[in-house]
Amino acid sequence: MSTYRFGKHPSKCDYRTLRFKNYLMPELAAPPASDSVLKRVYGNLKVSEPKALFPMDGNDQWEIARSRPSPTPRLPSEGS
Repeated sequence: MSTYRFGKHPSKCDYRTLRFKNYLMPELAAPPASDSVLKRVYGNLKVSEPKALFPMDGNDQWEIARSRPSPTPRLPSEGS
């Protein structure tokens, strides 16, 4: 991998850059295998309908408008 260069300038090292290895400690617990917070969100908002929680916001209408052919722009003729 040392033969590949992804930029034309060499990398810059800055002591202020945060490094994950500096914060990773051996006593840190492993993350859970799975976690679903959707039930908690439904309970806090007292909503159980996903369409009410995540509305389309007009995105469904955009697809219809996009499927129509757009009008071709007409250039003014040089003679008029």
